[in-house]
Amino acid sequence: MYPLTTTKNDIHSTDTSNAISTYMPKHMLPIAGRPIIHHLVEQCQSSGLSYIIIAIGAEDDITRQSLVSDLGCTLQKSDNAIIYELKYRTMDIVMVKMQSECSGSADAFRFIEKQGVVPVNSHLILLPSDLVLYGHLSSSKLNGANALSSLVDMHRREFRDSRDKGGMPLAMSMVLSDVGEEDENGVPLKESAKVRRRQGIIT
Repeated sequence: MYPLTTTKNDIHSTDTSNAISTYMPKHMLPIAGRPIIHHLVEQCQSSGLSYIIIAIGAEDDITRQSLVSDLGCTLQKSDNAIIYELKYRTMDIVMVKMQSECSGSADAFRFIEKQGVVPVNSHLILLPSDLVLYGHLSSSKLNGANALSSLVDMHRREFRDSRDKGGMPLAMSMVLSDVGEEDENGVPLKESAKVRRRQGIIT
């Protein structure tokens, strides 16, 4: 999402003396006048999820405030500066603040797992914070079902089927797309990395 998103350490590539002062994580970018994270939390709740974990950056001081003041979440508990427990309608939310720069979803999940907030034996859905979910899918096979609910239902069904047939239970369901560009080591580049590379900010 760069350059729409900014960190407190970002520097304008054309003016190295002018640091960007406004922090804008990608999940706070507005769609239809509201932050993406608001839409995503609502979609999770309407899909029947009862518990979500939100990973935020170490310098993020606006997401929690926005969820409480603008979305209507209530702050339940805050034992330290890393973990915050919130409630949105019937859904529990745990917000985990990363302590350093992480290199992607897997890296963030490693840190979250170490905090002991992932329920044992739970099935997990890993969603990027800039994911825009349509309310309903157009496929006639899904009869206009909620996109996230359909993915959850498919995973649960396949898990039960594989277990009931005596085989290896389904470990993971993934939705992937080709990003179209890789770095020198063959690692897929995020869109922000592609933009930075083209602007000569990274090689």
